[in-house]
Amino acid sequence: MTSLRSHLQGISITITHAVEQDDWLAARISFQSACAATGKPVSTTGHVMIRFEDGKMAESFNQFDYISLFEQLGQMPQDTVAACLTGQGLMWR
Repeated sequence: MTSLRSHLQGISITITHAVEQDDWLAARISFQSACAATGKPVSTTGHVMIRFEDGKMAESFNQFDYISLFEQLGQMPQDTVAACLTGQGLMWR
């Protein structure tokens, strides 16, 4: 995570939806930041599921749209998913 943070500035995370059931919490997360190199805003979304045991996190499952984030940071070419679905190889800088 330290490596990723070096590419970002002003990280803000918002929980947009949350559902609790028994010892589980599921949440949809909105992530906003700016590219450290260019200052351009970047944003993405993700989901987390966390199980608590004795008031502590016992396990978690996380999913974030890293491809979109890395496209916005210039670390992956635009339309990476579309290119991969066609069978193209990825080629950039």
